[in-house]
Amino acid sequence: MKFGILSFALICFARSASAHEAPSGWQYPPGCCGGEDCHPVPCETIEEKRGVYIWKGVVFHRSMARVSGDDRCHVCIQFNGEGAASGRCLFLNFGM
Repeated sequence: MKFGILSFALICFARSASAHEAPSGWQYPPGCCGGEDCHPVPCETIEEKRGVYIWKGVVFHRSMARVSGDDRCHVCIQFNGEGAASGRCLFLNFGM
């Protein structure tokens, strides 16, 4: 019985340690996502200025931009201890 409970717990932990899914079902890459840092956003809320992308004041350098796994745009952001957001990854629908 203990082995069964331990196995179940390990399976749950392994699933939670991996990247989470976008609502459409594709997986955010683990390097971008801490398990809850990514979410879809309307593409029209992302601005491109002087070689960077900006979403609600969060700056994403071009090197952070990737092709979206669906037809939506997504942002992955991280908050520091003071609540300030920094960009981790940006997924663009280049047909925006």
